[in-house]
Amino acid sequence: MNSKCGLGATYLGGGTCGFLVWAPLINQVEVHILSPEERIVPLEKVSQGYHYGVVQGVKPGTRYFYRLDGDTEHPDPASKFQPEGVHGPSQVNDPHFVWEELHWSGIPFSHYVLYELHVGTFTAQGTFDAIVPHLDELKDLGITSIEIMPVAQFPGIATGAMMAFTLSRCKILMEVLMGSKG
Repeated sequence: MNSKCGLGATYLGGGTCGFLVWAPLINQVEVHILSPEERIVPLEKVSQGYHYGVVQGVKPGTRYFYRLDGDTEHPDPASKFQPEGVHGPSQVNDPHFVWEELHWSGIPFSHYVLYELHVGTFTAQGTFDAIVPHLDELKDLGITSIEIMPVAQFPGIATGAMMAFTLSRCKILMEVLMGSKG
C-alpha cells in the first residue's frame, strides 16, 4: 500500500490514482470509473478491512463510484469533491495548490476576530459571490477573519455553494476584509 494514500482517492500524479476504502464487512470492492472511459477496477483486500489499489489512466476530474460485492454502487465516503451532490459520483481532485502571492502572510493570529460564515445561509443566493458586497459590513463590525462553514458537503439546496470553495477564493475574501492585496 502506498504510504502517500489516505482514505479516498489520492491523485499520485502522472495519471495515476490510489484508492483506499474501509469496508470490513465487504468481500470485494471495485472502483467504477465513469470518465473519461468507463471501466471497473477491482481493489485488493488488505489488512483490517481496507481495500486498496493504484489505478492508471485516472486524472483529476475523473468521476467514480465504489461497487460493493459486485452489486450496489456508492460514492466515496472519504471523497474530497462531490460535484453532483452527496449521492452522485465522487471526483478525483489534485490537492496541490500553487499560490500566486508568495509573500502574502495574512495577519497575526493574535489579531484575529473570527466570524463563522455559512456560505449557504449568509445570503439568499448562498454563493461566495453573494458574500462579497457584505464584506465591508463585517469589516466595520471589527471582523478580521472568516471561517467558512461547513467544511463538508451535505444534501440540500446550499450544497452548490459548498462545492465552489477553493483556497484562492478564501484568500480573496480575506484580502477584501483586510483591505489589502498583499
